[in-house]
Amino acid sequence: MLGFKVVINGQVLCKAGFSSKNHVITCIADSVKRKSEDQDLVLSIAGLDSDEMEHVKWNQRNLKKGDIIQIEVIDKDFDPPAEVTPKKSEEDEIKSKLEYYKRLKEELRDYL
Repeated sequence: MLGFKVVINGQVLCKAGFSSKNHVITCIADSVKRKSEDQDLVLSIAGLDSDEMEHVKWNQRNLKKGDIIQIEVIDKDFDPPAEVTPKKSEEDEIKSKLEYYKRLKEELRDYL
């Protein structure tokens, strides 16, 4: 399996990867600027273990001007995720869907 070694300014931030067959790993650099706020620069390294349906996060940190981000593709010695969000129970999943349905029904009532 392949993953990512993420280095910022010469220091290893994490080595993100899974041993599971089915998964997603993301390294996302966000720049968000809103009218009334300062600009946010954030690097997130996260993923999904599709076999277990668990969302995970290896690291998230703020960036600043001049930061150098390097991403190397690796195939071993992965770090365990710092955070794991387990799969929702079937009951919780149905509850979430029903709440979403009710919100949409209210929002779209003039179009139904």
